Amino acid sequence: MPWWATLYFVFFAGFLAAWLKSEFKDRPERPYMAIELISEICLIVVALGYWLAPVRSTLGAASPFLFIAGLAWLLVSSERGRRQYEPDPELSPGFNIASVVLGVALYWLISAPLLYWGFSYGMLGQIASI
Repeated sequence: MPWWATLYFVFFAGFLAAWLKSEFKDRPERPYMAIELISEICLIVVALGYWLAPVRSTLGAASPFLFIAGLAWLLVSSERGRRQYEPDPELSPGFNIASVVLGVALYWLISAPLLYWGFSYGMLGQIASI
């Protein structure tokens, strides 16, 4: 695995840890948080399979199912988040919309490599040739 991919996984783990820390303070829905964490771990493991042969041999035929499970919960939790969204009363409507769009774009930007590697290996069976 190249150094920059390792750096990405370390960054994503830090991002995930920061998310967990903030969510434990804000939300009492621990079962949903556990499912979201499991979902992210499924995506991380399948994305690691793109780079690492030992992970590929461990996952085997389960990789498409892990990727689908991780992605499905990601979409379900995104919809739940959209329904539970409450605008900040101190911000103007324009800034509220901008903050939502920026937050969603930032999350997808951070998750894009993970989703690409997971899809490439988990669904297409392609692996890195680097």
